[in-house]
Amino acid sequence: MARIVSRLRIVLAEKNMTRVKLSAISGIPLNTLAPLYHDKWQRVDRKTIDRICTALNITYKELFENREEQGDLFKFRNKYA
Repeated sequence: MARIVSRLRIVLAEKNMTRVKLSAISGIPLNTLAPLYHDKWQRVDRKTIDRICTALNITYKELFENREEQGDLFKFRNKYA
């Protein structure tokens, strides 16, 4: 099963930026950024995503990644092998 993964930590490292600076630029509270930064989010408001992308000058595709989970892929292959 595919899982959407937040790349916020990676993007901030590439741009040499901290969460504190992103919070100041975007106006998003640190406690809202933390789950995305640690990839522990359940859902996120589209306005929040827009503000992050605008502040970092990136696209949605650069902020999120669609990743296959190895365990699910293994089960799928064995089921149909």
